[in-house]
Amino acid sequence: MDLLRSWCKNVLWFMQKYPKIFSALLFLVFLTYRHQTKFGPVYQKAPKSYPNIEKQLTPENTKCDIDKQLEQSREVCDQLFSALKLSTDVAEKSYSEKLSRGCSLEDAIENCSALKAALLFGKKRIQADETGFPLAFAIKIHRDENQAFRLLRYIYRTHNVYCIHVDAKASHRIFDAFKRIQACTNNVFVIDDPVDVVYSSIRQVEAELKCMKLMKMTSVSWKYYINLTGQEFMLKSNAEIIHYLRKLNGTNDIESYPLPENHLYRIGQVHTIQNGKIVKTSKKKEHFRLKLNIRKGSAYGLFSREFVNYLLNHPTVKLLKAWLEDTYAPEELVWATINALADAPGGDVNERTYANGKFQCRAVKWRTDASIKCHGKYVHDVCIYGVKDLLWLLQSDFLIANKFYEEFEAAALTCLETAMYSRLLQS
Repeated sequence: MDLLRSWCKNVLWFMQKYPKIFSALLFLVFLTYRHQTKFGPVYQKAPKSYPNIEKQLTPENTKCDIDKQLEQSREVCDQLFSALKLSTDVAEKSYSEKLSRGCSLEDAIENCSALKAALLFGKKRIQADETGFPLAFAIKIHRDENQAFRLLRYIYRTHNVYCIHVDAKASHRIFDAFKRIQACTNNVFVIDDPVDVVYSSIRQVEAELKCMKLMKMTSVSWKYYINLTGQEFMLKSNAEIIHYLRKLNGTNDIESYPLPENHLYRIGQVHTIQNGKIVKTSKKKEHFRLKLNIRKGSAYGLFSREFVNYLLNHPTVKLLKAWLEDTYAPEELVWATINALADAPGGDVNERTYANGKFQCRAVKWRTDASIKCHGKYVHDVCIYGVKDLLWLLQSDFLIANKFYEEFEAAALTCLETAMYSRLLQS
């Protein structure tokens, strides 16, 4: 008690003798407390558990009545699926026009209660098998922020961790919206110094590596890193993905096969970035100084934690990345090449492709694949799915569908989303 009296006396003396300094210190303490409680630490690590978060939610706090939205969508989508099973002659527009927009990003970020209600919808019965197998997701966004939010909303779990990379040239509105999500959660992180991404350039790899580094800095002991774009959607639930990953048992699911001859120009000629585009020059490129086979594959995959460590720290990887800086589409070369190295954790020296059934990560329809029809449209030789692609997607063994445009045949994305939420709620 005497010690407390002495401390109070000293504080009172300091306040009377140095009133301006005392006021400034008091104001600084107030600002620090306000920043911490409103936004969390300036750079916060995601904790390993987030207890009782659902108890803080009240439905009346939110405009996002997802249950009502799904009920309305389910009726329309059931009609669409029935029509698709009977015939491919389906009037897509009539179904898309009946579907509501539902819970938008703008509505969800109005306050933290609204956002948490949207993110946690349908996820009250998370099994121990899921919480014991945390995942790291990275979503790259350059447009259509609402569509990207729909993806995040579906894959969100409190025990996972998420990296958001918003293209540096994207609207500040998109960046600010996802920063608000970061402020309301403790496991969603937005890259503060994003890359100005150029299609088919090394900058796509740089954006990915930023997310990998950020995810490694969190305190969550995630098992696999899954990279996504904001224009994709899931074909499997979190529990189903974990079931598949457990079967992989530390192996990566990364597409990899010998670089085709008609793609040799990608590494044989020097490429540069001009006016936001990758351009081939007439200059010949020197061979990579180490003896390894450059391979091709997808920019997307399922990366084990040990493989991510390897990517971030191994000298060969750093040399290869530097060499790929003036090549075309290095994002389709780097993971495929490294995964085939003999000492790569979880790697595979053999081919992993769609054709041999070893690459199940992505459902993609390429223009060059004559064996399967795209019922939507092609952009950069990749199918943008339409409603007539839905049955094929839902019946496939793939984990993730690439890709959709929210405004193109809107029923395609909404009815896939509705089907996946129905599966989630029934599990």
